[in-house]
Amino acid sequence: MLAEPVLTSGRTMRRKPREPVWVSALTQGCAVAGMLPAHFRIALPVGHTEIIPDDFIPQLTAAVAEAEISIERLDLEFSESCLTADTDALYYSLAALRDLGVGLVLSGLGSGPTSMTLLRDRVLAGLLTGLKLDRYLPDPSHCETGHVLARAIVQLGRDFGLNTRAEGIDNPQMLAFLRDIGCQEGRGTALGKSQPVPLFLTSHFGTS
Repeated sequence: MLAEPVLTSGRTMRRKPREPVWVSALTQGCAVAGMLPAHFRIALPVGHTEIIPDDFIPQLTAAVAEAEISIERLDLEFSESCLTADTDALYYSLAALRDLGVGLVLSGLGSGPTSMTLLRDRVLAGLLTGLKLDRYLPDPSHCETGHVLARAIVQLGRDFGLNTRAEGIDNPQMLAFLRDIGCQEGRGTALGKSQPVPLFLTSHFGTS
């Protein structure tokens, strides 16, 4: 939401810059988590920013405090581009998030030129807790190569001790395949239609 315009000494009117999208995503995601039972976790996509902003952790802890939830209920999903930089700032940020208890997930694995060295280094440094498959890999309408890659990624996650998840599970065939290869988590219409939080709470827990 845009702020009120600020008048200057000239004739022009300047507006304060918009908040980054990730700020509202954190705030809204934590608010939703606060409405759900305490054993529920929530995954928040960080987006495709190439760096973790300096104020990311303060904004996250503020959103968690406002929603009055445990920070350990959050998984942050990072794109590959966000985890590529080999800098102290990235390592410190990821380590700080890990130490707070946040889950750190590499998202979209299999959709781009992911380096096995990148994956190895982040895992060995303890800076990843999960892998999320690219949504098109397990799709039965795609070629068998996608199935081979999905199976290999899930096995890789298992060997590294990482949680594995998939999204876009929209048909029974895809769900059956992911279960067969041992993928641990997923979301999609084959698992249930999306619902507003109050309706979800009413239909599953009898509360709103």
